[in-house]
Amino acid sequence: MEIPRVELQGVSMNYHTPEGETAAVANLNLTIEKGEFLSLIGPSGCGKSTILALIVGLLNPTAGKVLVDGIPVSGTHSKIGFMPQRDQLFPWRTILQNVLIGFEARGKLTEDHRVKGRELLVKYGLGEFLHHFPHQLSGGMRQKAALIRTLVMDPEILLLDEPFSALDYQTRLSIADEVWKIIVNENKTTLLVTHDISEGISMSDRVAVLSKRPAHVKTVLTMTLSGERAPMARRKAPEFSGYFNTIWKELDVH
Repeated sequence: MEIPRVELQGVSMNYHTPEGETAAVANLNLTIEKGEFLSLIGPSGCGKSTILALIVGLLNPTAGKVLVDGIPVSGTHSKIGFMPQRDQLFPWRTILQNVLIGFEARGKLTEDHRVKGRELLVKYGLGEFLHHFPHQLSGGMRQKAALIRTLVMDPEILLLDEPFSALDYQTRLSIADEVWKIIVNENKTTLLVTHDISEGISMSDRVAVLSKRPAHVKTVLTMTLSGERAPMARRKAPEFSGYFNTIWKELDVH
């Protein structure tokens, strides 16, 4: 049996505050298989961002294990790429310069990296904007540039922390479709954190529903929808509303 790409085994995480100890995650178990697109959906403040920080190695769990390819996570490593809520592009740098900043920060920028950055931007529709600045691009285009900035480092696992939340609804639908196609084309294992039930259903192979804080996994649903696989098309599938209602009830947001 193949080892999961990411596995959380009985993970708990407590924070120490002036008011005392706060439990953010409690006995959480979750696996992400190689090449899978999995979404985490849970109530606001339930600990979703903490889970990402544990996987990426920015936090050490209070209890339990976080494994990547069967090896305990110990600090950050190159297998994981992280895409935050905002694009975080530097306004004084061109799009190409922003895409290459990871190599530059490590003092490893080469001409091969420049070529790779240009090729990815051209491949995914930003070739005309290599030397534009972020303010000259739409919100959706900036998010796509931010994804390419992550992909150019060639991570095997992508962690997406509500990457479309700052966009208007129409742009959000369009860019989710584009980002999904890029991720599938690049064959990346992906974990998406989102508040948007529809987004999670339409983009994912599976959806894990979290409890209120401290977070644990209440249920994991496999998305089996008829028709085309692209996110926009999946929203029209007859099974879509059933999954939506099931997840809504599991969230227990009332």
